[in-house]
Amino acid sequence: YHAIHKSGTWVGPNKVAEVAASLIDCEEKKRQVEILDFGAGTGLSGMAMKNKGFSTIDALDVSKKMVDIAQAESNGELYRKIIIGILKENDDLIKQESYGMVVSVGCIGTHT
Repeated sequence: YHAIHKSGTWVGPNKVAEVAASLIDCEEKKRQVEILDFGAGTGLSGMAMKNKGFSTIDALDVSKKMVDIAQAESNGELYRKIIIGILKENDDLIKQESYGMVVSVGCIGTHT
């Protein structure tokens, strides 16, 4: 994803961040809304969200190695909280209704 994103041909994270920003009309609200980056991976979506003024972003991913890349590239400043695991129905991994927005880009697949 990084190579495609850097080449300019994959614009998914930026498009999602643009749509998210269009839903929140005030910069203060952007800083306050709690966002879950579902399938955070190496943080491309999180970075795009930060660039649009969002600052309270948590990461959920199955791969700690991927999220470690995101944290290294941002000097540990990208995500407020990192959750490693697979979210399942009726799971206690994340408290219900704890996020004002959930974003997910490139998170395709089936995990068993």
